[in-house]
Amino acid sequence: YHDAYVYESFRFFTTEGMTAGGSKTSDGSYNFRNFIVTNNGTLYFGDTYTTDPNGVAPTLTLSGDFTVGSGSSVSANGLGCAGSTSAHWNGYGNGGGQGSTAGGGGAGYAGAGGAGYAGAGGATYGSATELQPVALGSGGGVGGDNVNASAGGAGGGAIKITVSGTATINGAVLANGANGVTGGSDRSGGGGSGGSVWLIAGSLAGATGAISANGGIAEVASIRNGGGGGGGRIAIYYTTANTYIGTRTVTGGTGYVAGTVGT
Repeated sequence: YHDAYVYESFRFFTTEGMTAGGSKTSDGSYNFRNFIVTNNGTLYFGDTYTTDPNGVAPTLTLSGDFTVGSGSSVSANGLGCAGSTSAHWNGYGNGGGQGSTAGGGGAGYAGAGGAGYAGAGGATYGSATELQPVALGSGGGVGGDNVNASAGGAGGGAIKITVSGTATINGAVLANGANGVTGGSDRSGGGGSGGSVWLIAGSLAGATGAISANGGIAEVASIRNGGGGGGGRIAIYYTTANTYIGTRTVTGGTGYVAGTVGT
């Protein structure tokens, strides 16, 4: 096994990977001994957003410890299913928000997407008691017409990390949906729904950490706002000890109607 350190930024791809012996693979599975994200660095979990509702994300497996230092992060923000633009009416994914020329719907996942001024919010999917969340968040609906489109936000991606030793989170682990944007003064797209965080560790620690799979907001327009994205899913397991006192949030994003909380 090899150790890995992220001091600035590094990205895991779904079409690459590394075995425990250091050989390259193409399955998105990364294996190391210890992994440290520090110095305000960011480890990105995924290539970019996708149009595939059944898309997959990279995974990280460690035989040793995992550390995210204060100010550093692991991010799958906006790396789920794409939000819609004028070229595609509804957001991508199983809970895509409905597109409209006057405020797109927010996307759903564990929490329902909020309705926009005219577009319906996306539905929930998966199980409310899901113990192993791996699904991608869905995209918000477009909020404008072809001339003045206001794109929906992409859903959050999926983060799965398995740690034999201790996972110490003093930074952030993020799978938030992206915001729906305003393409003009009076309309906005719907927010993307939060994605998935699945963390398995021997022990869990951290005093200042933040783990989130929040829905994206719909940026404020003058009258035709999009809906907020629904919250995603977080599942955390440990076998020995848990001294983590940081935050865990799966809130819905604000909008014409806010998205609802995830699980």
